[in-house]
Amino acid sequence: MALTITEVSPVKVPPNGGFKLLLTGTFLIGHRYAVYIGDVGSTVDPICFSGIPGQANDIYPLSATTLRAYTPALVPNAVPYHVAVLDLDTLEAFLFPDSITVQKKGFVNSVYAMRKPQPPIYRTGPRGIEKEDPVS
Repeated sequence: MALTITEVSPVKVPPNGGFKLLLTGTFLIGHRYAVYIGDVGSTVDPICFSGIPGQANDIYPLSATTLRAYTPALVPNAVPYHVAVLDLDTLEAFLFPDSITVQKKGFVNSVYAMRKPQPPIYRTGPRGIEKEDPVS
């Protein structure tokens, strides 16, 4: 049976990682998979996590058509990232090109308004959007 990916959901993820991805396709129950996200879509790219203690990056399918993975921290990019899936038992690989976009960090002005009147002991973080680190 050939490994395939037909859909990755959601198509937009935050940069900080730990976000659930659902991959729809064809998977073998009981096989271990590795999911990579990156520009190249290979093992040099960041690897997703299983979300299950003790399994680390070994991801087992939820069903014959669904695989769940959790994203690593990613850098927002102008172009979408590829998602590559590798069956660790058969070494069969599948690349789903341009499948997810990493959202840029968003800022909300109301957060800064709440921080300004706080006494010094509670003043954590920037007091204005202009003091935030630039977004790449």
